[in-house]
Amino acid sequence: MRFLVLTILLLLPSFLSQGQPTSGYIAEDDVYVDYVKSIKFHIVGLPLSMPIIDLSSSSFLEFSFDDLSDNVNDYSYTIIHCDSDWQPSNLNEMEYIDGFTEADIENYEFGYNTFTPFTHYNLYLPNEDLRFTKSGNYVLLVYDDDTDAPIITRRFCVVEPQMSINSIMTPTSNVSKSRTHQELDFTVIHRGINVRNPQSEIKATVVQNGNWQTAKTGLSPLFTRPEEMRFDYQDKIVFPALNEYRNLDLRSFQYRTENVLEIQDEGRSYNIILKLDGKREFEPYSFIKDLNGGFVIENNHFDDFDLESDYGNIVFTLDCIRPFRNAEVYIVGGMTDWKLREENRMTFNETYYAYMGDIFLKQGFYNYLYAVVDKTTGHIAYKNTEGSWFNTENNYTILVYYRPFGERYDRLVAVSTINSFQN
Repeated sequence: MRFLVLTILLLLPSFLSQGQPTSGYIAEDDVYVDYVKSIKFHIVGLPLSMPIIDLSSSSFLEFSFDDLSDNVNDYSYTIIHCDSDWQPSNLNEMEYIDGFTEADIENYEFGYNTFTPFTHYNLYLPNEDLRFTKSGNYVLLVYDDDTDAPIITRRFCVVEPQMSINSIMTPTSNVSKSRTHQELDFTVIHRGINVRNPQSEIKATVVQNGNWQTAKTGLSPLFTRPEEMRFDYQDKIVFPALNEYRNLDLRSFQYRTENVLEIQDEGRSYNIILKLDGKREFEPYSFIKDLNGGFVIENNHFDDFDLESDYGNIVFTLDCIRPFRNAEVYIVGGMTDWKLREENRMTFNETYYAYMGDIFLKQGFYNYLYAVVDKTTGHIAYKNTEGSWFNTENNYTILVYYRPFGERYDRLVAVSTINSFQN
């Protein structure tokens, strides 16, 4: 099984081009079957956190998902250590795991008080079967023991804090982006560590709001001083600031929340029709407290959110007089892994002059945006649907990797998060 898993990962390009989700997988946050929903992976007790833990601390990661198929499936998982670029590292299993790198997911429970039947699976890392002995990037891969098919992949990180990071939000150096983008600079402090060749031994990654799809990767220091490395680029560590995420309160299917136009109780299922969303390109910026693209599973009527929260077919509508030329529109956010999947693609309705789409979601509180994707280039843009404002509130997570000469893997030696409101 282990040989099969690594073979699939190494043969990624050919598998991916075939578009067969059960033929291969990528070292990204993804799901490969349509009956698995509501995947969460975070630090225990912090449902909106990125899955990053300290190598020497007692903190744990919690991973969970729902299986909406008619079967109770026997799922297993394996752990793969990766380099800073998310390719499998040169380490063998025994070098980065104390225990088993493969095991069954034994914790599962059945949902109740819901129209939609599901089985809720839960896993903690590290656990009695394994503990991590090396820092760096990791991939959690869940597969079906009956078919040897990948079901879920999730990125996570283990850090050994040996360096520190000082970061600052700075006005963008490119004047054309000054009203729409955000730029940050940072300095890495490495007291007591002799970094001989910073350009080759140090790499950094910056992630906006936990979205690996738009991360800036492979960053090297621009300037160095004794025990300091400065990442003070001009127009390089720059992100579209976008807009505050649209909030969606689905914590009740009994009464309408702010975003809900109509609740259709079909007897054994729910259709939730949301209010018409408008384009925000020309609206002035207004701060709205959001989850920075994330989501949490909750409901207002029962105590056990994981097992007593129901599912509904959520219908989204985006006001648009005419369809975008040579483009598709997608609903995106943490709930879709920020991916452009068929299930979150919208279609233009000529009768209502609007894009419409539906997603099957569990009760909770969600964030989302509307993305416009060029059919020819694949370029993803938000300007026409959401606008982009330099004063939008965003989180930026900086990860610093260190591979000294002669080392066989990238050590994750510093992690820090800065909020754009901090300056």
